[in-house]
Parts: sequence; C-alpha cells; structure tokens
Amino acid sequence: MAWPRAVACCTSLAAVAGPALAQSPSAEPPAATAPATATATATATVQAPAPAASATTALQPLKVRARAMAADRSAPTEGTGAYHAESTSTATGLNLSPRETPQAVTVITRQRIEDQALATVTDIVNAATGVTAKEYDSHRHGYKARGFDISSLLHDGLPMAWEASWAGGETLLPAEFYDRVEVVRGAAGLVAGVGDPGAAINLVQKRATARTLTGQAQLSLGSRSLREGMVDVSAPLDARGDLRGRVVALAGQQDSWRRYAQDNRQLLLATLGADLGPRTQLDVSWSVQRNDPKGPTWGALPTWYADGSDTDFGLSDTTAARWTRWLTDNRKLNVDLRHTLAGGWSLRGVLQRVQTESHSKLLYLYGYADATTGLGMSAWPGRYDTERTQDDLSLRASGPLQLFGRRHELSVNLHHARQDFAALGWGFDWAALDSVGDIRAWDGSYAEPAWTSASPYESYETRQTALSAVGRFSLADDLKLIAGLRQTRWRKDVTSSGVKLQADRLTPYLGLVLDLDERLSAYASHTSIFKPQTERDRYGAYLAPVIGRVSEVGLKGDFLDGRLQGQASLFHIRQDGLAQTDTGQYVPGTSPPVEASYASEGATSRGYELELTGSPSADWQLSAGWSHFIAEDAQGQAVNSDHPRRTLKLHTRWRLPAQWQAVTVGGGVNWESAVWADGSNPLGQAERVSQGAYALVSLMARWQVQPALALQLNVDNALDKRYYSQVGFYSSYGWGAPRTTRLSARYSF
Repeated sequence: MAWPRAVACCTSLAAVAGPALAQSPSAEPPAATAPATATATATATVQAPAPAASATTALQPLKVRARAMAADRSAPTEGTGAYHAESTSTATGLNLSPRETPQAVTVITRQRIEDQALATVTDIVNAATGVTAKEYDSHRHGYKARGFDISSLLHDGLPMAWEASWAGGETLLPAEFYDRVEVVRGAAGLVAGVGDPGAAINLVQKRATARTLTGQAQLSLGSRSLREGMVDVSAPLDARGDLRGRVVALAGQQDSWRRYAQDNRQLLLATLGADLGPRTQLDVSWSVQRNDPKGPTWGALPTWYADGSDTDFGLSDTTAARWTRWLTDNRKLNVDLRHTLAGGWSLRGVLQRVQTESHSKLLYLYGYADATTGLGMSAWPGRYDTERTQDDLSLRASGPLQLFGRRHELSVNLHHARQDFAALGWGFDWAALDSVGDIRAWDGSYAEPAWTSASPYESYETRQTALSAVGRFSLADDLKLIAGLRQTRWRKDVTSSGVKLQADRLTPYLGLVLDLDERLSAYASHTSIFKPQTERDRYGAYLAPVIGRVSEVGLKGDFLDGRLQGQASLFHIRQDGLAQTDTGQYVPGTSPPVEASYASEGATSRGYELELTGSPSADWQLSAGWSHFIAEDAQGQAVNSDHPRRTLKLHTRWRLPAQWQAVTVGGGVNWESAVWADGSNPLGQAERVSQGAYALVSLMARWQVQPALALQLNVDNALDKRYYSQVGFYSSYGWGAPRTTRLSARYSF
C-alpha cells in the first residue's frame, strides 16, 4: 500500500485489524488517533490474526503509514542529530514533509550547522545545494540560485527585503540563532510575495521548549587570533513547565587575512514560551546582533593598471584605511500566538518588527594606477548612517477539510508589511583630501577626512498587503494537488526623490505529487512570479517589474524508514525585463555613481539538481548535492555569469565503531565551475575577468571526552586554495579566505 494513505483509509484498516492491534503490545496506534500536535508520521505494523487450521491462505503483515493532519507539524531539528528534516513550510505555507513538497528543498539542520561550525547565514548559503554567495566587498554579499538573485530573507516565514547597496549586516546574521534554515529553490510567491524565482531562504529561529534545565557553553580558539564564547541555556520558569525561557549569547572577535582588519560580533537572543491553555501557545522572542568590523573594504582590488596590464595584489592586500568602520545592529521582536480549534483547525497571529541600523565610515579607491610608479588612483570617502525598519502582521487560519468523501487541507493567510528606510550622508572637503600615492605601497594610513554635517541621502517607504489561500487536495489515495493563489498589492514611495512605484498582481501556485510506491514520489509544479525593480537605466528611468514563470518536475524518495531522503529535479525559468548591468553607463545625477541597468528580454534558466541527505547507517550522516543550469538572455548571452553554473556541495560525518565511538570524523568539499565578468579595460577594450573551477575542502573531528564535554576541530579550506571571492564588481576582484582552523570545547548540561 503506497504512502501516504488518507486518514479515512487508515481508519478502515484499523477497524479490520483491531483485534490484532490489541494483541500486539509493540504496535503503535493508527495515525488517525494521533493528537492534533503530532509532529511525525505514525507507523503501525498490523499483523493479521492467525488463520484457522483449515485455512489455505496466509495474510502478509501490512505496514501502514499516515501523515498527521496537524495544525503545526513544523518539527525542530535541534537534538535529532540528523542532517534531514521532517517538515518544511517555506514553499507553500503548509507544513509538509520534503517529499510532499512539489519543489526542490534543502534544509540545513542544527546538527549540520554545528558539525561544520557555520557562523553566519552566508556560511549556511554556501552549504546549500544549488545556492551560492559571492562578496561585493568584505562585509556585503550577494546570493543567487538557478541564475537569479535572492533579494529577500524570510524570518520564520515572513519575508524581509534588503538591498546589497545599503547592506546592514543581513548576510552576517548569526547561525547560533536558528534551529534550521530552509532553502526552497524556485519561486515561493505564495509565501514571499514579490521576489526572485531562484530560491527562498527561510531562517527558522530557536524556541523555548525545554521543560527541564538544559544548555551548553562553548569556548573557541582558532586562526588569526579567533576568540569566541557562547552560552545557550533553556529552563522552565514555573513548576509545571507551562512557562519556559531561553537565552543565547555570544561574543567573539577574529583578525582578517586582510591587513589591519578585524571582525567583532556580539549577539543575544531571549525567547519565552508559554502554554496559555491546553489549546493556546504563545512565543515571544527578542534578539540583537552587533557586527563592528575594523578596516572593512568598500569595493575590492583594482583589476587593471592604466596600460591595461593585470594587477597582481596579494592575499593580504586591501584598499581600506585604518579608520574605516561598518558598524551594524540587527534587532528583531517576534510575538507568535497559536490557538487550536475543535476539528483540528488552528488560528495563528504573528507580529514582528525587524530593525537594522548601520553606521559606516568607508573609503573607495577608483581609477587606474601606473604600472611602474603605482600612482594615479583617487580616493572617495563615504560616511553613512542608515536605518531600516519593517513591521509585519500575519493572520492565518488552517486545518482539515472534508470534501467528496476525502480529507484535504486548507490555509488562508492575510499579511501586511511596511518597511521604512532612511540614509544620511556626511559631507567633506574634496580639496582637502590626501593623495592616494603608490597603490602598491598602500598601508592604510590614509588620513580620515574632516566630516562636516549630515544631510538626507535616500529614503523610502514600502508597503505590501497580500491575501493568499492554498489547499492540499487528495484527488486519490496516491495523488495530491497543491493549489494556491496570492493577491499582492505593493507600493513604494521614494520620499527622497518623489518617485512613487506600484504593482498589483495575482500569483498562482500549482503542484501535483504522485506516490509511485511507499518510498518514491513524482511531482510537478508551475508558478508565476513578479518583482518590482528599483534599478534605473542610463537615462534615469526606473525599469518595469520583472515577470516570470517557473516550471519544475522531479522525483523524491524516502529510504531506510525515512532516514535517507533523495530528490532529483528538472526546471525551466523564463523572465522578461530582468535588470542587467549596462557596462560603462551610470545613472545620471548619482553620487557616488551608480551603474545603470537595462531590461533583458526572454532571460531563461534551465537545468537540473540532485540531492541525497540523511543517515545511511546509525553512525553515518551525509549531505550531497549537485546542480547544473544554463542562464541566458533572448540573444543567447549568459546572464549573472559571476555565479557558477555547476556546483557540488558534499559533507559527511562518521562516528567510529566499537571502542572508538567517542570519536567522530567528517569532512566535505564545495566545488564550483568557472565564473566570469565582461568589462572594459582602461584602453577601452572588452576584456573578460574570470575565476577557474576550484574546490574547497573542509575537515572536522569531534572527541566526546566525557558525556558532558566534547572537543571539536574544524579546518576550512584545508588545502589552502587561492581563489577569487568575487570578480567584476566595479572592475575589481577579491581574494577568498585562506585555510582557517577552529578548536572548540563544548560543555552540555
């Protein structure tokens, strides 16, 4: 019998085999009797009654698996020790298992984060199948998947838009805050509203769930004077455990491989969980993250000398001054109230405020230096204060629905978000700026300008209101239809320029999942996407919204009783109006100059992805993913070529057997194909800057010294590979991180 079976079918089988269940103390009850808060698939072994002596046939044991129709199946990964997850909600808003979701899904679990010592969201992105991160400069990153940008991060399912040009530490958000990160490739318009078709990244925060005192403390030392301490403590706040609290705190600093640069970060998460009644739960959390880097770059190393020859800067070279800073503060307040009604329906309301502040003093070096003297470059100092605040309100009703003798699921959601952004710029006397001098002898001692008064630089207000509905309909025992529709009303008022932008659009979602047998499913999905654009052309006009369509088909499987998950997908994406850099052209009236864009027609991406995640054996965890795509515009020219077309992401760990069980070893490799950017050198000649294919190897080892104490060693870029972290951004390039070691001691209680 194929899985999942409808609950009605399970009830019928239970009625027939009731006596056998009563006689089998090891059998679990059928899933139909599971409470509404169930978070896992129920499994029952049904042994047929012994036949009479004269019987000529023997019934074989039946294995029945049914998915609980729960109000919230979103199961935490913390404490499972697994590399795979039971459920995900990022694609549709419904809590489905990865196999039930008709899109490619990767979940970076808590165990994976800890095994690889992933520190930031960017580290997590680089571990996910089919997604890549590239530097713009030392503290800004861009994400892409399937050839397209990723312009929003979801915080517990609520989208937060951000812009790399005004980054406030969003790509440096700490991994310590999150139970898991869900990455759904393709369009997630039902959940994210406006956005890109490449992928959606959902950051799922840790919660206060412990009813006994538990926690851990960790100290870490490593390369380049790494010093870091972390505590994570959970405890009940009353005798029954109906009120629970949790605190996560971290402080650390590390020198950079770039001269006179250093990273400093502090973070705090405080969360409260309360059972207000048998059917009502409240979660409140507040978090703050501060990054205070010294010597950050603004841009990167120049690619060419004035005569068109290539520069040859070393790994530790930088264009930053010693006085540069890029302080960022991220704060988030979340209030989540859930109530379960009779019949399995639930109501959920979420209020969330995300606030980001940035205070930067930066230096950009531009122009072309003489290859002999090193003279000829100019300096552009910049000092900016920015603040971005987003308020969200989300109301959701979801539950089971009985139609035509079958049980279905329905969810209706109302979401409203308002984001306010303001930037102040500081003036200075251009005539008083020092000369850059010989760029080859740059030591960062360039004098800080005498800043004058601050004045408004850019400001805007963005509002998005959306009503969506999605259902999971049981067309047959083995065939499920997921259909949804979202109506989005989007407005942006650029108060600094008087420009008003608006977009209203219906976003449909359609997916089919067919269970081929109890282990394997086939799926297909089709959705449209749109994204208003703030890029401008060489004449200063804003580009029209991007319109796109995404089609995807694939196979998904659960093996070894669900411990191992596999998926294979084929996809095709078409976008019209996608902004591309108009090389050598700038938006009129912008200071510093902003590169102009043009709308490409018929941009397409097509490719495939393969992934295998889970536990092949009790002591072995594995995650392996391969992706390959081709992204072109209507003329057949590559788009977004600064991100690789093919990637391999592999990580595994193995606990040694017998007397060596206290030791766990692991490692992995991130391989990516060549990337390139086409530009114009100082002689006006077209020239391509590229980085060839390369692989980064990582290693880890853990020794469980005592039940409560573990030592762990992580080595990233173990072979000390030299590679570019980015190419082509403003005709510059940057070096990636060299070999990095980290030794941690963790005490658990």
